[in-house]
Amino acid sequence: MSKNNPSRQIRINNDKYQPLFLATRNFTITNNNSTYTYYFQQAKEIRNKEMALFNLFIYYSWYNINALKYNNNTVSYTFNGTVRNIVIPDGDYEISDISNYIQLVMQTNGDYLVDNNNNIVYFISLVQNPTYYGATLTCTPIPSSLPTGWTNPNSITLSGETPTLNFNNSNFNLLLGYNTNTSYPATPQTSVYSINSVNTPEINPVYCVNVLTNMTNNDGLVNVNANVIYQFNPTNNTYGSQIQIEPTNLLFCKINDNPYNYLQITFTDQDGNFLPIRDVAMNMAFVTRDRE
Repeated sequence: MSKNNPSRQIRINNDKYQPLFLATRNFTITNNNSTYTYYFQQAKEIRNKEMALFNLFIYYSWYNINALKYNNNTVSYTFNGTVRNIVIPDGDYEISDISNYIQLVMQTNGDYLVDNNNNIVYFISLVQNPTYYGATLTCTPIPSSLPTGWTNPNSITLSGETPTLNFNNSNFNLLLGYNTNTSYPATPQTSVYSINSVNTPEINPVYCVNVLTNMTNNDGLVNVNANVIYQFNPTNNTYGSQIQIEPTNLLFCKINDNPYNYLQITFTDQDGNFLPIRDVAMNMAFVTRDRE
C-alpha cells in the first residue's frame, strides 16, 4: 500500500490548512464497500470552514461485468440451429477476455472442430479494434466437409453456415457496442461474417468516480450531488492498479455550519450509483481552512 507523500504532508501542516489523514483501518465500511465513515472522538462544531480533498490512494477494483448492478452478464449464440445461453461470472473483462469466455462455453458445449495441428477451431471471435474504436465480431462458417487432417470429436453437423451471436434482454450489448435484441448475423451466412461495433462500446461502465462527503456543499458546481467534493476518471488505469489522486490545485467546498460526529466519504459512479469497491485498502487526506 502506497503512503501519503511526506513532502505534501509538510506543506499542509501550517496555520492556514488543517489536515486530516485517514486510512482503511479508521473507517466503518458500508453500502457494498462504497461508504467509509470516520467517527470523531467527540463532536465537532464547525463554522465558517471549507474543505478539499488533498490526496487519495485507491485501488481500481470494481467490476465492469456485474449481474446485480449492471445486468450485463448474459448473451447467447446459435450453433446449427441450437441456442446456447452464456452467463458470464462477475469480473473485470477486456474484449479479449469476453471472447475467450464465449469460446470456453463453446468448448464445453462441444461446438468446435480440431485442425490438423491439433488446435481447437471456434467459429465465433471478438477482438478489440482500436482503429474504429470498437470491437470486431467475426463469425466463420462451419465447414460443409471436414478439411484434411481435421477431426470432429463431437460429431457436429458440418452445415457450411456461420453461428450467430445473440444480444438478448440484458445490457451485455453495451459493453461491446452492439444493439440489444439483435443477432449478428441476423441469419446464418455461408461466408465469413465480420462486423464492427455499431455503437460506442462501454467496456468500462464507470467513466467518472464521484467522491462525496456528508459535510461539504459544492454550491451546485456538480449536478450529480451537492456533496461531491472531487471527481476523477479511472479508465486510464488498469484493473488492480492503484489510482493516485493528488490535485495540483485544491478544490475547496464549503462545509455546512453544523455540529458533526463523523466524516462520511462515499464513492459513486457518474450516475450517482454506489461504487462496489472490492479492495478497500486506501489512504486519503483532506484539508480544511477558514472560508474565504
